[in-house]
Amino acid sequence: MAAGTDTLYAFASQLCPEVSACDPGEQAFRNIADASPMMIWMANREGFWTFSNRTWLEFRGRTYLEELGVGWADGILPEDRDRCLREYFAAISHTRKFHIDCRIPFGIDGCRQIEISGNPWLDATGQPAGFIGSLTVVGRNEEESRAAARELELLSKREREVLELIARGYATKEAASKLGISYKTADSHRSHVLKKLGMHETASVVRFAVRSGLVQA
Repeated sequence: MAAGTDTLYAFASQLCPEVSACDPGEQAFRNIADASPMMIWMANREGFWTFSNRTWLEFRGRTYLEELGVGWADGILPEDRDRCLREYFAAISHTRKFHIDCRIPFGIDGCRQIEISGNPWLDATGQPAGFIGSLTVVGRNEEESRAAARELELLSKREREVLELIARGYATKEAASKLGISYKTADSHRSHVLKKLGMHETASVVRFAVRSGLVQA
C-alpha cells in the first residue's frame, strides 16, 4: 500500500462515526434499507461509512461496527485495496458519482468480484451532505465480459473493424474489400489482433467478440 494511502487508511480505520443521533427520517430510511434485498451503504461528506445494511453484513459475515469508517475496506483483497481506496477517495474529494471494481475473499481460497457504486446526495440547502451507494456482486459471465471489453481497448480502430468482420463470418479477403484496404493490410491487422489477444484460431476470436460486446451472439 502506498505511503499516502496507508496513512489515510490507518487514520480513517480508527474513526467510528456517531450513528445514534440520526434523525427520525434517516432512521426510517435505514429501517427500509435493512429490509432491502440490495446491498446498501451510506457515508458522510468525508467518505467514511456511517451505515451498511443487513443484506451487506450478512453477505460479508461481518458486524455493523466493523464496516464503519473505512472498515469495509478490510474485506477487500490486499492486492486491490490500495487502488480501490485511491479511486474511492478521489471520487469523494470531487463529490462525483463512481463505480469501482474490486475483489473480496469468498469461500475457501476463493474470491468474488464486486462493484462499489456511489452517488453524492444533497441536503435541504443544496449542499453536499454525504454519499449513498450500493454493492453488486459481478457474476462470472459479466466479469468475463468486462475483462474482454478492457482487452478490446488495446486494439486500434482498424483492428477492431477487422475483428468485427471476421467475427461476423467474413474471410480476410472479404473484410479487406469491405473496408477498402488491401488483402495484405487486412491480413496484417488480423495477425496483430490475434497476437494482442493471445489467440490462434477464428473460433476464439468469435467468442471474444461476443464477450466484449463487439458483436451480438
